[in-house]
Amino acid sequence: MRYPDGSGVGRDEDEAVRLFRSAADDGHSGGQCMLAYCYFFGLGVVADLVEAIRLYTLAAENGNMFAKYELAILRRDGIWIEEDWPKALRLFQESAGMGFSDAQVELGRIVKAG
Repeated sequence: MRYPDGSGVGRDEDEAVRLFRSAADDGHSGGQCMLAYCYFFGLGVVADLVEAIRLYTLAAENGNMFAKYELAILRRDGIWIEEDWPKALRLFQESAGMGFSDAQVELGRIVKAG
């Protein structure tokens, strides 16, 4: 993710989107997830939350732990997608089980809240 933020290279959101799209088109879940991120925040593309959710869903189905976490947040909060606590919890659990620490923290918060 060097091109979107300019870490180590010149900031070039268009090039980042091109590379993420190429990876996504090849079925790479990381490319799908990063392209979703670009659509979600309008980085190098016009923001399109429907497309972002579609790509996050595709990446999650392909086993991407960050995409599972992002979808869990969106499901939990009902942001641009129907609120669904059971699905959110399942996605948090899957992401946490893959070792994603942010999802593990969210599960801890859920358990603590009871």
